[in-house]
Amino acid sequence: MRQTLIVNKTNYDKPWAAEFLSGILRSDMKVCVISDAADEGWTMDREGWDTRFGEDSDFRYDIERPLRSYGIRYFFWYDPYRDEAEPLASKIRESDITVLFGTNPVSCMDTIMDLGIEELLIHGNGLLITISEVSSLLCGSYEVEEAGIRSVREGLGILSAASLCMHYEEHEEQLARMIRLLEVLGGSLLVLSENSGVYLDGTHIELLGDAFIADESDLEELYALIG
Repeated sequence: MRQTLIVNKTNYDKPWAAEFLSGILRSDMKVCVISDAADEGWTMDREGWDTRFGEDSDFRYDIERPLRSYGIRYFFWYDPYRDEAEPLASKIRESDITVLFGTNPVSCMDTIMDLGIEELLIHGNGLLITISEVSSLLCGSYEVEEAGIRSVREGLGILSAASLCMHYEEHEEQLARMIRLLEVLGGSLLVLSENSGVYLDGTHIELLGDAFIADESDLEELYALIG
């Protein structure tokens, strides 16, 4: 059964998560990392990908670092300029952990669909780790804003009855978005600050750090916080 870890940053080896995750992450695990070359507005070629994600890059080090702190040493990075979709699918099946990261869930979802790996991500065994805003694509549907226009996109549905609020800081714009998500999409809202995460195992939800759940019963309090 698919397990999922949702975090904002690569700090899930810190005390707020380490005690719980040390019972899940093992040193013999294999990791498959899927990078999205178009994320964050990058228009890259093979050389650009090597610069950002190559073996000696700071970015690769940052993604691997928390897992290495749990003793994990095997990493496969999908390279969109050299690797084919079918070998990637095989790597996902062989891996114990699959990692998705980035700030653009739409771009990441396009990559997933182009590679034809959505069913593997939804129904595969092992642990799926999503970092930052791409975590939104785990939901049944998620809101995006492009060129000032809001729309709702279809997600993978791993987190079918809830939406996500990432990088929570309790400022007015974010509170207004939380209210909108609860009123438009319904269900629950998982809220994650920088030092928090959510672990999903089937229908079980484990809140890590200072993550919390909001629902329609919290709307009055959210409106009051905005003033």
